[in-house]
Amino acid sequence: MRRVIMLLATMTVALVLVAGASLAKPHDEKDKVDAEPLGAVDTSVPTEGLTAPAPSEDGKIKVVPSSPAKPVEQGIAASQAKWLSGTSSNTYYMNPFNNQIQMLTTEFISYWGTEDESYPRVGELYWGKVTIANVNPSRSTPTMPEIELPRNTKFALVAGDPNMKITCILDNFMTGESRTLTGDACPQAPKQPGTYELYKLSPKDGYWTIQPGEAISVIFPIYSTSELKGWAASPADCLSSSVWAAAAIGFWDTPEPHDRCPVPKDHGIDQGVWVAANPPTVEYPTPSATKITETGATTTGHLYYHFQPGTAYLDIGTTTSYGRSDSLAIADTHDALAISNDWTGLKPDTTYHWRLRFVDRQGRTFLGADQTFRTAPDTSAPRVTRVGPAESATGVAPGANVTAFFSEAMKAGTIDAGSVKLYKAGSARALAATVSYDATAQKATLNPDVNLQPGAKYKAVVNPGAMDLADNPLDQNPTVAGNQSKTWTFTVKN
Repeated sequence: MRRVIMLLATMTVALVLVAGASLAKPHDEKDKVDAEPLGAVDTSVPTEGLTAPAPSEDGKIKVVPSSPAKPVEQGIAASQAKWLSGTSSNTYYMNPFNNQIQMLTTEFISYWGTEDESYPRVGELYWGKVTIANVNPSRSTPTMPEIELPRNTKFALVAGDPNMKITCILDNFMTGESRTLTGDACPQAPKQPGTYELYKLSPKDGYWTIQPGEAISVIFPIYSTSELKGWAASPADCLSSSVWAAAAIGFWDTPEPHDRCPVPKDHGIDQGVWVAANPPTVEYPTPSATKITETGATTTGHLYYHFQPGTAYLDIGTTTSYGRSDSLAIADTHDALAISNDWTGLKPDTTYHWRLRFVDRQGRTFLGADQTFRTAPDTSAPRVTRVGPAESATGVAPGANVTAFFSEAMKAGTIDAGSVKLYKAGSARALAATVSYDATAQKATLNPDVNLQPGAKYKAVVNPGAMDLADNPLDQNPTVAGNQSKTWTFTVKN
């Protein structure tokens, strides 16, 4: 049984529950796959570690450590970050009084990162920002931006988390005043009219009306599930925006259909986004193997994969060549998973090697260290599970053999004429017969030297002289003191 369990964690290890992950066929059909969280938090995006930056900040933001002894690594890197701004663009207004074209708005887009491209890394929280400023001396205008995220990038929105929401700030660059817009004046979530359309970031009324000298900045938390190479990628990895200004000529400042990032002047705004590698790693709890029995164990590995999809494999065997694997498809929905498997069908008193490995969508393999455990010694008595002829059967052929199937592998040397016997009813003398053992089928066969007497009743017995591989003698009824034989009767046809 494979379980996917989220790790309680900080910014770089979100606490989430896998939902709807596709699963490979288990090695053992009796295995049952399920998923359950370790704690109460239930979210699918990075959650803790940083306070959202204001639009004017130039490199310092508050770091919230996971504990005084171990600060969040991402918080340390992000404290060196700043707004990295891309292209700017403008909209224009036709002044009816002097029949002149004037500049109406200027816009720019940016993201929160470091110039050395070390932050953000894959799976880490960062922010995008679009700013629209009214630079016209006299004309106000309704306005609203639309956003296109880079590839493999998602909004990181969590209700009630101050870092994980859209923030709207209205600045007056003439007076220096600034205020944060709340409630219906700031969108709670982006709106996407269609699957392939841009995300609208607008208040409940659909737009903001900004006066001359005012600028609206919309800040939104995001994270990426793959490396991004900015303008160096082909096609470029860009954060882009189109801007609607109702008073502008043509209304929209937007890319033309043939435009590619970076777009020309006055064709919308964009910024190349760089997201650094964050290779998956595998760690193990102590102990990594629990619930060890004679024939099974539960193994658990912690996969820190930072939202990068792939396939997790749990390998097991009696050597480091392993030989047996179960797999689990991992979607780009979480940062870290505790992956467990309830192994069955193992051999008693045997040392097993196992490991967790991960193959990402690029085909790269990330190996966890080899782990070992030893199954418990076999102390369970074997029993007979099925017989032939059936118990109390009638009309049995005179030339029939007697068979008995065991619950586990038996020591072949103990399956002989001394442990498997056939008697004619009322006689204490066992019939002469040849007894054999099929290890593959775990079956004993008694072949009488002569055909059975028509119409006679016979009693078959398998006694505790039959032993399993750990020398445990047969016990057909453990609720009765002492090891009990398996006994049944049948009647031969006339």
